[in-house]
Amino acid sequence: MVEEQSREVPPGAKARELVSMPANLPHALAAPTAVLDRFYAACLGCSPEELNARGVRVLETDLSSVTFAKGSPLIVYGLSKAGGAVIAAKPGLGGPVSLAASGSDSLDDRTCAAIERALSALGEGAAWFRGVRLYCHPQEFCDCRMGQVRELVPAEDERASVLRQRWGGKVFGQVVGGRVVSWAAVKPLSSVIWDLSVETLPSHRGHGYAASVVSAA
Repeated sequence: MVEEQSREVPPGAKARELVSMPANLPHALAAPTAVLDRFYAACLGCSPEELNARGVRVLETDLSSVTFAKGSPLIVYGLSKAGGAVIAAKPGLGGPVSLAASGSDSLDDRTCAAIERALSALGEGAAWFRGVRLYCHPQEFCDCRMGQVRELVPAEDERASVLRQRWGGKVFGQVVGGRVVSWAAVKPLSSVIWDLSVETLPSHRGHGYAASVVSAA
């Protein structure tokens, strides 16, 4: 099973840190979703039950295990699912984060902004990143055999070279008119979970290219 995640992208492209998911997943997806829940809960320092509970929970956690997030080292990482969120802060910052998130029942833009202001005032948090984390299951893969989707050789595409150096895994691309318009770089997180850095040029979104490169990967 893999997860899809957008990272840094070329100028003009939209970056998304792939952290929410549908409230009601089909029964067939329950088992792989549970595997992902256990993985993220362990990184955040909570239980899968806490990760799926309603309301916002703030924990003080050693964030060195959150290797899949943008930036390093981290001072805070929050994961929001339907109905609630877990926010892990490095030791010593749990109090300010809890105060900033008080009264919130999700990790919405208002809550994120409040946390950013609180920690920035303390001289913490040089850079911030918000977005959405998408769980991608085998049932959602598409047949891309008919498209120009293939593994990219770093020497043929500058962006593929950058992604290969950054994430260490293979890079797959969607080629349209001789130009690569979508990329998926592989970063294995465990023996059963892959992190994918997925990017699509703004002018080529809405055509299913991201789904194609994820499926190819």
